[in-house]
Amino acid sequence: MTLGRRQFLRAGGTCVAGASALALGFAPPKAYAGDSRQYKLLRAKETRNNCTYCSVGCGILMYSLGDGAKNAKPNIFHIEGDPDHPVSRGSLCPKGAGLVDFIHSAGRLQYPEYRAPGSKEWKRISWDEATTRIARLLKDDRDKNFIERNEKGELVNRWLSSGMLASSAASNETGLLDFKFARSLGMLALDCQARLCHAPTVSALAPTFGRGAMTNNWVDIKNANVVLIMGGNPAEAHPVGFKWVMEAKIRNGAKVLVVDPRFNRSAAVADFYTPIRAGSDAAFMLGVANYLLSHDKIQHEYVKAYTNAALIVREDYSFDEGLFSGYDAANRTYDKSSWTYERDEKGFALQDPTLQNPRCVINLLRKHVERYTPEMVTQLCGTPVKDFLYVCETLASTSAPDLTSTFLFALGWTHHTSGSQVIRSAAMVQLLLGNIGMAGGGMNALRGHSNIQGYTDLGLLSLRLPGLPEPALRQTAGYGHLSEGYHACGGCARTGELLSQHAEILCQHDEDAVG
Repeated sequence: MTLGRRQFLRAGGTCVAGASALALGFAPPKAYAGDSRQYKLLRAKETRNNCTYCSVGCGILMYSLGDGAKNAKPNIFHIEGDPDHPVSRGSLCPKGAGLVDFIHSAGRLQYPEYRAPGSKEWKRISWDEATTRIARLLKDDRDKNFIERNEKGELVNRWLSSGMLASSAASNETGLLDFKFARSLGMLALDCQARLCHAPTVSALAPTFGRGAMTNNWVDIKNANVVLIMGGNPAEAHPVGFKWVMEAKIRNGAKVLVVDPRFNRSAAVADFYTPIRAGSDAAFMLGVANYLLSHDKIQHEYVKAYTNAALIVREDYSFDEGLFSGYDAANRTYDKSSWTYERDEKGFALQDPTLQNPRCVINLLRKHVERYTPEMVTQLCGTPVKDFLYVCETLASTSAPDLTSTFLFALGWTHHTSGSQVIRSAAMVQLLLGNIGMAGGGMNALRGHSNIQGYTDLGLLSLRLPGLPEPALRQTAGYGHLSEGYHACGGCARTGELLSQHAEILCQHDEDAVG
């Protein structure tokens, strides 16, 4: 091919014009279809943790940038659900999904602040200043108010003028340090969030089962044949954990019953809903117990083998007009000595395996609940008789050895003056049905924080020691055995008074504040 002078000039002019157009910004846009964007988590550090916003404790994966150098500060920029977590399986509710926004919120407190007495302003201080001031105030107060010996001259080493409110969402290791810190200083006023949420649960389940905690786990709910939801709304308050209720319903054919004053979100996906008057749950549960006993819908072999139903109560025990035997009207207290069992010459409780003795625990229970007829339950609770009987019949179907029902409850039961009695009544129903210690059964208290149960087990409550049931602290002869006062009737701790006394102690010595 020969290129003449005219062709060369024409081609050169075209190239110059094209270069000029490119220089002036007339270049075509770049096509990104063939390019791959770098994966945003490629250089990130992955850290496993748990969401702390409810008792489900969903697993989360946190991703941060920063190579660990002195001049590089790690920065969390992405949080997602952990697919390997056995309960949440990668799911997160809106709170969990928004965790990264909480971390970077402008309103998040990241440094200690101090407000001088009489001042309205909070002033930022260093960590060294804060810890030094806290230590100084604690030391001065302990030196001033420490009690080495009581009025009898006994060594007690008590510090009553300061108290500590522990966490509810930290790890067990942190809780153990909290316990050692407070107890080693002699503090008696030591409590955690359990005092406000599920203290009545402990007071009811500890005398019943020996430990005041959720008897089963979230995943086990999928094994239930019947799910009764009262005193709670897990579809809204524990949405990720509620997936196991739906799994029981879908894969196990479970019936979901909701008894609640409101038609809530749990009721919206339930198989059956019926209303109840707020605060009348104990009467409802005792009515269920009356139905089971009067219709012989109990699991006999289980009741005989695993409960105190066959034990014989002392002759001087009685219940009349709302009062048990041993009541002292002047002091408004009970002498509980008549509430225990008849004993043989070796000190063992007498029992009747045939359950015919009228002093058997189960027959005394039968006599106690016979007043809670369906009509009486309707009068007290406002629940229609037809609805109440349907709940009773559905629960009674799980008295068969191969069927179970689980009870899910939360603060709708615990935040009543009769909270312990409500939970105790429900626990007795589950024992009559043989649903305790069984897959898909249990009394499942839905907590409000991710590790409040761990803090309770570690003894961060003023009435407990680590690993011990609460009743062990009420005996006077050591911790080798439970006292006779623990019997079939259960009890209710006056937790509100303890909390108010704790608050009064703190307020009396609140000279200034460190936050």
